[in-house]
Amino acid sequence: MVFCLDLYQGIVYFAFFRCGKWGESLVVFSLLAVFFTFFLNIHGLQAQMIESFVLQYQPSAQPEDVRSCEADYLTRLKTPGVLNIAVALGYSDTIDEGFNLVTDQWVLKTVVTQLTKGCQYSGQGFCEFIKQYSEPHEVQLYSRELLTSDQRKLLVNLYIMNSSYDMSHEDNLTTYQEEQRLKSERVQSFYGWALQQADVVFYEGHSRDGGGPDFSPPRSNKNETVDYPWYRKNQPGLKFLLAQLNQVTTKPMVFGLFSCASQQHFQKKLSKYFNKSNTIMSTRVVEAHYTKEALLFSLESLLNFECSDQLSQRLKDTSFIINRGF
Repeated sequence: MVFCLDLYQGIVYFAFFRCGKWGESLVVFSLLAVFFTFFLNIHGLQAQMIESFVLQYQPSAQPEDVRSCEADYLTRLKTPGVLNIAVALGYSDTIDEGFNLVTDQWVLKTVVTQLTKGCQYSGQGFCEFIKQYSEPHEVQLYSRELLTSDQRKLLVNLYIMNSSYDMSHEDNLTTYQEEQRLKSERVQSFYGWALQQADVVFYEGHSRDGGGPDFSPPRSNKNETVDYPWYRKNQPGLKFLLAQLNQVTTKPMVFGLFSCASQQHFQKKLSKYFNKSNTIMSTRVVEAHYTKEALLFSLESLLNFECSDQLSQRLKDTSFIINRGF
């Protein structure tokens, strides 16, 4: 948006001060052209994201996969008969790619779409959840009951919250600055609560080169790219994560960092906390759609109570791996 305004100002100057009286027509034409170009670029990008995040994901499972490791999960629940899953979506800006768009709201919509749609195969767990509460800019809760292999009822609660107030990064820094600050604080608090209370905790977003997880607009350089040296030095997200884990008696049985090179950035410091848990992390810097796919694959596999090797098979093309604790 800033680029478009700068371009328009330049054309206005050229039209009025260099082109004489006929410059007014040029100004009108140029304004329409810039607006049309901007509209196409933004909506074209959004359309691509919708296709990438929603249409390409197709849930699937082999009949022998479903419930194959059910007992391993059920015996590790913090509250018997209840499985609590928390998904915290970080502030997914695209400023390093030169875009103003923040994408975590699309991820939220994608997860909720799959979560609430009809089941597509026998025994599928990642479907037909019912919305319990879903207020804008707050934690959303979806629940359903599953029947275990021995016909006992299992209540599954999935809590989810995204970080950005608006899809425009520029507006989050200006128009919605205070709203964005408060929302970032709420989602970080939700993440802290999840580490204490949930059985499964997933983060999807940016690693910030080891400074994440991050729920806020990034600290940026003068050239409007992320200030990675600052994140490497200060590591605000990692410090928050470690501080929370130091207060947790019973760690989540499954913990996932769906972000770039999370194995390299975080595994060494986190391994002592999750030696009896399964952790899911990426082995390299990955394209954004892989973090979304890995999150969806992991949720589907988890809610099918599949074994770790079955999830590994699902993740084989995403560069995400499982560090097994059970």
